[in-house]
Amino acid sequence: MLTELVLSIGLSTGHPAMPIPVQQFSQCTRTLAEISQLLFRQHQEQRTALGITNGSAVMQLFTSSKGTWTLVLTLPGGPSCICLLYTSDAADEEDSV
Repeated sequence: MLTELVLSIGLSTGHPAMPIPVQQFSQCTRTLAEISQLLFRQHQEQRTALGITNGSAVMQLFTSSKGTWTLVLTLPGGPSCICLLYTSDAADEEDSV
């Protein structure tokens, strides 16, 4: 399901996402509040969509008016992880190639 969502987001934006290695999922130690504050502070991103996965986790999409976006997974019990992100830095790299 996550792969379908990533493909869908990549196709709709025209830009590929930057996946976070799976190994980092085991280190999901931040709270959603901490991640939300970080995303707003660094990219002015706010939550624009959310959904429930088959495993009872919550997927949330944070976006900014600059075109950046981040997909956050909150696991049952509270820890949250940044799964995918797209920043203007990635766009700048694509444009310069």
